[in-house]
Amino acid sequence: MNLTSGPSSRYTFSIEEMAEEIMSVIAESLHVDSVYIAKREAAYMDVLSAYNNRGEELVSPGMKVEHEASFCQYVLRNDKQEYFHFSDAVNDEETKELLMPKNFNVHTFLGVYIKNQEGGPFGTLCVLNREPREFKKEEISLMQTFGNLLSYLIRVDQMNEKIDVLGYPIVPIGEGIAVLPLVGAMDENRSNRLMETVLQEVYGGKYDYFMIDVSGVSAFNETFTMYLSQVIQALKLMGIDPILTGVRPDMAVQDVRKDILGENIIIEKSLETALKSIGFRLVRDE
Repeated sequence: MNLTSGPSSRYTFSIEEMAEEIMSVIAESLHVDSVYIAKREAAYMDVLSAYNNRGEELVSPGMKVEHEASFCQYVLRNDKQEYFHFSDAVNDEETKELLMPKNFNVHTFLGVYIKNQEGGPFGTLCVLNREPREFKKEEISLMQTFGNLLSYLIRVDQMNEKIDVLGYPIVPIGEGIAVLPLVGAMDENRSNRLMETVLQEVYGGKYDYFMIDVSGVSAFNETFTMYLSQVIQALKLMGIDPILTGVRPDMAVQDVRKDILGENIIIEKSLETALKSIGFRLVRDE
């Protein structure tokens, strides 16, 4: 799953890279030993990613902890879905038998809720510290902000997965003309499938024009640009005129324009203008 780094960027970043950066910022800002992201499974918490700040590996990716032994159970029980904090879990009667206080002498825990696409529990974003400590209001707020950001990234990722399942609907709209609308984030897997889908569809010479509409693509990146360029070259070698439509101003940065325009193809701002450029006229029913 890929995420754009910002409205002015043409690159996409994976959620794993974003999570690593978030955990690094939290560890340095809060001065804690470990930061981790855990996914809620039926019987246990599954650590997806972890950042250990001071050498010792308190938490590692792939670690699985039963709900009853995990700090995360308190975050997930929280009806307000805000945060949960223990400042001295080793000496707290309720928590001293949990995995981290008992086996690793971890005193401090702070965790916030991460939501899935439906608004339910995806998991938790948590910090651990061996020494007892309290967190300031602004430190808790920072954790909540990053928890909300991760919730958003996960929702985007889950939506992209659903889009990917739908595949690439190639729509014939007239004799010898087809349109392929692209939607969402185009990572390497989706870009590779794009090439396979287009070549399978056009094999046999039934199209003269093949329009690729990119108005629904969330961001251009180097991988997608490379695959798109290869698709364009393949279409031309098969005697088909490729037409690119829907290139938004934020996509039309110099490097992307150079990659695509170098293929000497027709680029139109919309499907309507593209159809007009090849003499195809849309007629509205009265």
